[in-house]
Amino acid sequence: MRIAIVTNIMAPYRVPLFNELASRPEVDLKVLVAASTEPGRQWDWPDDIRFDYKIGCTAAVRLPRGRVVYLAANLAGEIRCLRPTAVLAGGVALGYPALLGARLAKSRFYSWSEATDLSEKATTPAWRWPAKGLLARLADGCVAASSATAAYYRGLGVPPERIHIALLPVDVGAISAAVDVARRDRDRLRRQLGVDGVVLLYVGRLEKYKGVDLLLDAFVAARRQVPSLHLLLVGDGSLRDELELRAESLAPGRVTFVGFRQPRELPSFYASADVFCLFSRQEPFGAVLAEALAAGLPVISSRSAGATADLVDDGLNGRIIDPRATGQCVRVLAQLAADSDLRRRMGAASRERARACSVEAAADSILAAIGAGCPSDPPASAEAERS
Repeated sequence: MRIAIVTNIMAPYRVPLFNELASRPEVDLKVLVAASTEPGRQWDWPDDIRFDYKIGCTAAVRLPRGRVVYLAANLAGEIRCLRPTAVLAGGVALGYPALLGARLAKSRFYSWSEATDLSEKATTPAWRWPAKGLLARLADGCVAASSATAAYYRGLGVPPERIHIALLPVDVGAISAAVDVARRDRDRLRRQLGVDGVVLLYVGRLEKYKGVDLLLDAFVAARRQVPSLHLLLVGDGSLRDELELRAESLAPGRVTFVGFRQPRELPSFYASADVFCLFSRQEPFGAVLAEALAAGLPVISSRSAGATADLVDDGLNGRIIDPRATGQCVRVLAQLAADSDLRRRMGAASRERARACSVEAAADSILAAIGAGCPSDPPASAEAERS
């Protein structure tokens, strides 16, 4: 089965899934990449690619405020020449040319998305919604990265039986192993970072939609009950200067900023932490949440992140919070900070839950969704996933 996947950039967290798909004997995979990078992305080019790909099937036009528009005039022709069995693509700019190419090649077309109602309403003008809905309804099926994305597709008018859930995966085995190795040197790592006590970790952009300001507010309030709390922020963004000034004023010496780090560097930060926090106002998925589970950390996650409903069992491997409800957030932070046994139990449960978002499980789900079948499960619709 020849599969063509159309993507905007080669995001490192996608590479393990593409490698897994390419390793399947029944799959001939080609990944069509629109551009090598986008504004605001600092990832190095992945060095572990084991699949066939092509860059530059579109032209990337940069707009003000870091936005990018793709002019995909030659994408349809590229797909037509490939003549794949199935094409997967997301977004309107790449989706419509990919759909055209699929129809010209007499291939099946699948919309593949991480979007949620909340994330799309926060970022997409109302006039673009009809185009999104039409593309999803024209597709032969829709592959949703979470149950929240499945609900988004239903809201666009896609029949439930044409929606399939394939959780956005991370390389669970590799992350778990790397974190376990790093934990052997945990004390030294923490000394190098200058962190101590109960360490709360956030990994991601320092932008308003990520809710890092809300996390800082809850952290400052929780320290009145648990002074040993320390906040470790890994990432960069437009709010960094403002957050650093507030942190130094409200909790001097207890908030550590380390800036952007490449994916290969993250295991040492997961190993140094005690609790992972994601306070997003809106988040299409939140791959770092899956990484934290693989690292064996208890998680405190916003109900507004797409991955939360699928990956967090409230009270079992973490807590689900409304990041704007400061009182609730403070209570949850203080509870986990004060109870090391609870953190240990939740961390063990996180490792178990991480299996749901392994690359193997995602590859099985995608192949089932596009009709290729898989060794472990039959094709499953979103309705079946929820039952």
